[in-house]
Amino acid sequence: MTVLARHWLLALLLGACACQQAPGVQERVVAIYSRADVAELQQSPCSDGRCPHVALEDFSCPSGVRAEVLVLSGHSLPPSYLNASPEDLARVARCYRPDLIVLDTCYGFSTPLLTALAEEAPGAWVLGSTYKLPLDGLLYDEGFFQAGSPEQRARFVRTRSGKALELWRLDAKAMDTALEEVSRWEPAVLEARLARKHPNLVKVALPGEATALVPVPPERFRKR
Repeated sequence: MTVLARHWLLALLLGACACQQAPGVQERVVAIYSRADVAELQQSPCSDGRCPHVALEDFSCPSGVRAEVLVLSGHSLPPSYLNASPEDLARVARCYRPDLIVLDTCYGFSTPLLTALAEEAPGAWVLGSTYKLPLDGLLYDEGFFQAGSPEQRARFVRTRSGKALELWRLDAKAMDTALEEVSRWEPAVLEARLARKHPNLVKVALPGEATALVPVPPERFRKR
């Protein structure tokens, strides 16, 4: 083989490698909803269609696609979220590897979902509520769709009532510590921290000034 031919072959191989190693697609925001929900809950936070809006029931992890922000919107009542399990939603988070996860759903900021997300998307920030949201969900200001840190972008998400949202960086060890604390609480403490009945959800503080909901079975509220 001549020197010229060798150079031509090397250039061809390098070009093929470059094509195979091309960077994947990065979406600014990806929104997930459930087709099992009523129509109002299926609306995209990106009203102008500027972000992918994917039904959870149709989800298949796209190869090479990452999202800066993942929005999960729909009906939730722990331990069910968007008519699915916490693990189902955590697998979506693992696929997109987001920096920020927005839980646009009632009682979303609760330990079954946070624990599952911490396993699959450690270090991501999560924004959500510990109370019921209206059917039309959260409000997203323009800054949410622009480049910025997770904390900066979270400031552009607000409730229609003006109530504060919880923001926390996922930490599996810290979550385990909080759950262990709740497991030691006496009935009187559980009653004092009760945020909702049927299912019973109590509030626990997380490191970083956030508060999460913990499902507690009825028998734990009975005096011994």
